[in-house]
Formats: sequence, structure tokens, C-alpha cells
Amino acid sequence: MKTTKNIIQRNLPLNQHYQLIRTNYVPLLDGCGTCCDNCNKLIANMATVKADNGKYYTIGLDCMETFLINNALLDGKSIQHYNEVVKKSIPKIKEVREYLKDFLARNSFIDTVKIEVSFNYFKWITFEFFAGGRQKWNDGFKFKNMDVDMLQASLDTIKTGAKIEIVTKY
Repeated sequence: MKTTKNIIQRNLPLNQHYQLIRTNYVPLLDGCGTCCDNCNKLIANMATVKADNGKYYTIGLDCMETFLINNALLDGKSIQHYNEVVKKSIPKIKEVREYLKDFLARNSFIDTVKIEVSFNYFKWITFEFFAGGRQKWNDGFKFKNMDVDMLQASLDTIKTGAKIEIVTKY
């Protein structure tokens, strides 16, 4: 059964086609939230889309979902991918981001964080923390679904002196 959702004309023109560039989560408490270019609501869960006219917009995931369901408007991901991966990734991405942000704030001498996202039998996010080229700690999180691009974009917003590298293994 196909889900339909009414599209209401908001700020974004409905006579254009949009391409999904990336999704991102940045907590409003970090002061990095923004307003949806489509509906003007304050958002922490963001999608960057590019219109046919070359302009980029930041929209909330609710507006993105509306465009995906009526996918004549949006390319890049399917509604199935959104429902099964993106939407379900948000709680784990929030948890991972807060963990990493807090850890780096308490351990300012860490200069590199290597993160491995493993999709084999056991799905894990493994952290390795380095200072001066030497590994200091490691830690990990188990997950069911993960949008790695959204994780990367969300971790890139953490203001720290440490370099954060993500490697994906299948």
C-alpha cells in the first residue's frame, strides 16, 4: 500500500525538482539548529537539498519525508530507506554524538578519533582515541540501522581540536 501525504505549498516552489545532498543532526542546545527553509520551523534534524535552479536549501526531516513520499519532487533516497534507516538512526546518532562530544571535552589532549562502523554479523561503532600517535582508549556502541553519512555530518559539527575519521566496513 502506497502512503500519500498532502503537499502544502510552503516556501519551497513545488514546480521544481530537488536532490537530497545529505542528512544531519545537530542538537538545538549546541546553538547549531536552524530554521527549515520550507516551513520556517526550528529544526535539529536537517536535510540539505539542491533545487534544479542550483540553489541549496536546509529543510527538516518532516518536510523531506513529504517530498520523499511524493518522490516526483526528490531524488537521492527512497521513502523505504528513510523509514528503515534514516529515521531509525537518529536516536543512536544522538547517543554517539553526545558520548563523543563529552569524552573529547573531558580529554582535550586527544588529537585523533578513528571510528569504524562495521556492518558485518555484529553491527558496531568502534572508537579508537589517539594522542600523539599512540592509542589511548577504545570503546564501542551496538546498533541495528545506521545512516553513516548522517553520522559523519553530525560528528563534523562537534567543535574540537581532534581529527575525526570514519571508516565503514561491510
